[in-house]
Amino acid sequence: MDGQIITTTESDGGPAHNYTLQNLTKEQFQKIREDIDQAKVFAQKYSDQKVIMLDSENLDLILDKWKKDLSPDKLREEKVVELIGSAFGQNIVDNLDFEWKVLVDEYGTDYTVIHKVYSINGFPFSSVSKAVSQSREKSLHGIELVIKHKVQEAQKDMGYDKRMK
Repeated sequence: MDGQIITTTESDGGPAHNYTLQNLTKEQFQKIREDIDQAKVFAQKYSDQKVIMLDSENLDLILDKWKKDLSPDKLREEKVVELIGSAFGQNIVDNLDFEWKVLVDEYGTDYTVIHKVYSINGFPFSSVSKAVSQSREKSLHGIELVIKHKVQEAQKDMGYDKRMK
């Protein structure tokens, strides 16, 4: 995809069939906005870019450098997942016609970014958490490429369901 080879593991299809989508509250949106602002500051410490970009490729590089940081004042993992997860999710929202929702299904409740038309979604916080805990290099960019590919297939009417609202 986009001239790159990626290896992925996917769940079966999109969200479970018995799920509900809820709008984020004003407080939840505000928390994501605050986390993105903090992610920009965090990224300055680990990015080589003069203008900080919070795209998936740079987020992967930032995570990698953070993981290698041995300093005692290193930000804790839970906070990094919040900051980078918010930035990663917003990147998908901004670039692929997605929106933030809260998904509730038999597995629990989680933030998701979901396409505005098709039943194609991702879980940015879980993705970042797995990238960190399982040392998955370049996984955020890979996830974005897979999502982008699925959207392209859906737009070509290749068997993707329209999502429930």
